[in-house]
Amino acid sequence: MPKERKKRGRREEEKRKREDAENSSSSKRQKPTDEGEVEIITSNDQQADGAYYVPPSGPGGMPFYGLLDEEEQEYFKRADTVLELNQFKDAEERVLFLANVYKEANGKELKIANSQSCSRLMERLISLSTPDQLKALFRKFGGQFLHLTQHRFASHCCEALFVQAAPIVSAELKAATKAKSSTRAKEANAAEQLFLDTVKELEGNLGYLMVDRFASHTLRVLLLVLSGRSLENAQALSLLQSKRKETITLASKATQASDVKEKTRTVPDSFRVASVKMANDIVGGLDTTYLRALASHPVANPLLQLLLQLEFHHFGKAKAKDAKSLFRKLLPDDLPEQGTGSATFFNGMLYDPIGSRLLEVLVEISPGKTFKVLYHSLLRDRLVDLAKSEAASYVLIKALERLSKEDLEGAFHTLSPHVKLLLDRSRMSVISCLIDRCRVREVDSSPLHAALDPTAFLQPGPPSVERLKRILKLTTVSDENLSDGRRKHIEKADPGKVHASLLAQSMLEGSWPLRNIVVLGLVYMDAPSLLEMARDRSATYVLQKFLTQKYTLPDLSKESLMVDNQQKRELVEEHDKKKRNMEIATWKSHRIVMRRLFESVLELATDPVGSYVLDAFWIGSGRSRMNVHMRESVAERLYENEATLRDSSPGRSTWRKWKMDMYKTRRHEWKAEAKPDPLSPSTAIELARRRYHMGRKGSTTYQAYQAASQS
Repeated sequence: MPKERKKRGRREEEKRKREDAENSSSSKRQKPTDEGEVEIITSNDQQADGAYYVPPSGPGGMPFYGLLDEEEQEYFKRADTVLELNQFKDAEERVLFLANVYKEANGKELKIANSQSCSRLMERLISLSTPDQLKALFRKFGGQFLHLTQHRFASHCCEALFVQAAPIVSAELKAATKAKSSTRAKEANAAEQLFLDTVKELEGNLGYLMVDRFASHTLRVLLLVLSGRSLENAQALSLLQSKRKETITLASKATQASDVKEKTRTVPDSFRVASVKMANDIVGGLDTTYLRALASHPVANPLLQLLLQLEFHHFGKAKAKDAKSLFRKLLPDDLPEQGTGSATFFNGMLYDPIGSRLLEVLVEISPGKTFKVLYHSLLRDRLVDLAKSEAASYVLIKALERLSKEDLEGAFHTLSPHVKLLLDRSRMSVISCLIDRCRVREVDSSPLHAALDPTAFLQPGPPSVERLKRILKLTTVSDENLSDGRRKHIEKADPGKVHASLLAQSMLEGSWPLRNIVVLGLVYMDAPSLLEMARDRSATYVLQKFLTQKYTLPDLSKESLMVDNQQKRELVEEHDKKKRNMEIATWKSHRIVMRRLFESVLELATDPVGSYVLDAFWIGSGRSRMNVHMRESVAERLYENEATLRDSSPGRSTWRKWKMDMYKTRRHEWKAEAKPDPLSPSTAIELARRRYHMGRKGSTTYQAYQAASQS
């Protein structure tokens, strides 16, 4: 029998393999399950438009809710686009549109939530829904939360539903206190009961959901809602969602997000009981060995962080003595000194990129006695090694924030000789924290300037500029022709620029020698470099802080004022004179920088980042009489280019913040409103000191005030 003719060669063989693979994976097959249901199985991770992601079978199996037909998919996609643009004439038109979408989606809510292309529509619907619509959708999801929370797309809808329904509980709780009859009170607490039913539905499966890549995020949101904690701070957001989470927003800011993520929420007692019960169900049956293994689990670790915070939020630091508490299970030793099991676990997690995040929480919330033992036994002798490590440096930062003045002085003298090494390794967050804590604890941080800038004070000029550029990691190549998206992508590729910006801002708030490193660098910087800095998404915050900052000397200590009245008066007058000179020097440096940027005012005003620099100068120049002329010059340049400003969104914002409509039509009112008072006190202490010196005719403050008034 003749053999089949085949083309020989490596390329033909690879082509045949490719064709066989495509033929085997192109079609979908139906696999019958034990319960007689049909499960859709796909071999590719990339789903086709409208396809459904079916996660691995968990507790109770994963049901299939059906598919949307082509017409339904097309309708919901168009509705999603309309809601994303949010270009309704008024609120009434939007309400009618939402009602029509809900009418069309009636009975298809679960299909939409499980659809890759339409689940975004469900999230937007939830963010714009009324309380009645949210509660109706909550009931539609009821009984299916165990499966929905494990779904790749539906889990995001559950998170949005919990977040948006949280303030409804607080509002109905207030209404329930005013309700007279028990029937009205029961109706008012409908949202509360919906959350409690959800918790009851998830009971018995929390241990499995804890390590599920999708359900764990939903559990964190549910726990935060039940605890009554804020949903808007950065720490909560880092625990709730990953960095890759897609943000579903509207084109207009007229959403209810600000109402949802309020700082404090009133929750019923049943919520607190339910959150404690959930925490006990999750970790109650786990021993120390298993919990420590979960500490390095990428999915379970954020949930452990949240449980630790909630444990101390509900019961305080006395909970650490309870043998059944999560804190005690992780660190069972009373004094976690070197050689104990707790010390071994702590040392093992210090350099772990995942486990170190749990140590940050442990260091932050641990009782004072436990923290002192942890610091003196496990951290103090290796501060430099911890500061050089990318993971352990964040644990060190949490420890520095809790140190006493004496321990902070010791840590400062240990770390300050190695500042240059930390800068080379981009560990700027450690230096920034050290400067901030020295300012709070009143520790002298001026010796740091020798390590940060050893030549700038000997030769102010180019050396100080180059040092500031190296600290801020400013690019030497001009990016004028780059698009805004490309610039954002380049800046995101180097997250160290954010820490560099924070370090420079901390230096501006630090002692005068540290502040001068940044100020001299800005004063001697040329105009193109200043423009590049103003348009850089990270470095621009340094320039904004510099232009809005009013540097003042700290008040005299009580010990220095324990002298006779004559010496006390001389000390106070000398201190006030020095403070006044520093304020004048600050305002002069502001004027120098803005003169160099004056030729680029139009470019800054129309830039989405640089426009904030002009806003900062508007705020800062209002404190100085000597910068009024510069403010008027900038306003005149903006007025001459009104048409260009109105053509761009940043330009319109700049026009509004500089009150250019008033400048255009009522210029005398604009000048009167922009007229500053250079001697206006900003604090109660300054006001009292001003009244004291005003009573003494011969004081320098009185003479300065009289001269300013006459001018």
